[in-house]
This record gives sequence, C-alpha cells and structure tokens, in this order.
Amino acid sequence: MASRGGVFRLSILVLAACAAGMAGTVVGWYNGDPVDQFTVGLTNGIDTGGYPAANVYEDFIVPAGGWTVAGVFAYDFLDFAPGTQAEWAIRSGMSSGNGGTLIASGTDTATYTSTGESGAGSTIYKVEVDNLSVALAPGKYWLTLAPVDCGSGCDSAVDDTIGTNAIGNPPGNDLDNFDNFPAVGLNYVFDPTSGGSARDWSLGVLIQTGLPTPEPGALSLFAAGLFAAGLLKKRSLRPHR
Repeated sequence: MASRGGVFRLSILVLAACAAGMAGTVVGWYNGDPVDQFTVGLTNGIDTGGYPAANVYEDFIVPAGGWTVAGVFAYDFLDFAPGTQAEWAIRSGMSSGNGGTLIASGTDTATYTSTGESGAGSTIYKVEVDNLSVALAPGKYWLTLAPVDCGSGCDSAVDDTIGTNAIGNPPGNDLDNFDNFPAVGLNYVFDPTSGGSARDWSLGVLIQTGLPTPEPGALSLFAAGLFAAGLLKKRSLRPHR
C-alpha cells in the first residue's frame, strides 16, 4: 500500500510535468507583414568593423496592466544572414531630433529565418531576439532591431508594411517612426515618408503571458496522476482484514 508520502511525491511529479509544458509568450504587438517589394527600405544594420550604423524606430502602445517583453523581431532585406546577433533598443518620449529616454537595450543572440522571398539580390529574413525580460508600464514606446555585422559586405534595410495581419496598436498605419543614421546627418529624425511616400516598418514585440497553459499531453498526465492519487487514498481508507 502506498503511503501518504508516496501520494504527495506522485502529485509533485505530475505538477512538475505540467509546468514543463507551459507556454508563456504571445505577440503583443506586430506592425504588419512585410510588403515584399524589394524596392523600398530604410538602412537598418550594425557593422562592428566600422561601417556606419543605422537604426529604424517604430512606435507601439502598451495597454493597461503593462507588459513584460520576452522578445523582439523585425523583417529585413539582407544579402545573407550576417551572423548570430542583433542590436535592439526600446525608447520612450521620442521626437524629431530627440532620442527620448532609453528604457532598455542590448546586443544579443538572434535567429535569422529566411521567409523564402527573394529579389534584387536580397532575401527577406525574420530577425528575432528572445529570452528578454523587460517590464514596461502602460504607454507609448519605440522599438528598433538591427542586424549586427551587416555593413559594407551585406546591405540591410528594414522592410515596409501596410499593416496586413497586424496585432495590437498601432496597426502599421500611423506613420510615427524615426531614423537614426548619424553618418548621413539623420539624428533621430522623424521620417514617415521615406522613398517619397508614407511608410511604416515591419517589427514586433513578444510578451510573457499572465496565465501559462499546460500542453494537452501534460494535462492528460495531470489527470492520470490525480486519478492514481485518488485510488491510493481510497485503498488507504479500506478497513484491514
């Protein structure tokens, strides 16, 4: 006969298995799918060898309750996947000629995933940095994410969007973005009409969810564990003969 300690250990094992299957991130904001024209983009990349750095910033709004940012991503035209890092930053209070307040930033490990869309010598890559933990209060912010080591040997430009499949606010149509390219005299310049017409850019934010959901397999194991624990308890209550 199993002891109460055995039932307790079984319950702990079941709960641990469920916790291991918890999913914890969702897209909090996505400005919309890349247009895939291979004709319009803003220079957006960092080369540690000395090629001029350029960053494009897009705005997003954190709703009531705030967010914990778990990752950031962007779609860029690239000649090739340049490496394994990307530079990111989140700012508040930006205005023309003013970078506002830096909330968080870093140069971190990034994944480069080809979308399979190619043209004019470039391929559209989804560039993503994960494993972040940045607390944001409700309000308006601006995000940049730039490939690292993508200078003279690898042209890089963030892709534009018209807001298709956008998530959160604003949905790729508010024209509130900035270009920081000091080498050509652009210092946090309000720049919504690059290429001669209105443009927004394809970036996004991943956030931690408040209510992680066990995977179906973990739920089944949890139910089985509770059933087994119930049988053990029932047996312990039977009179001895």
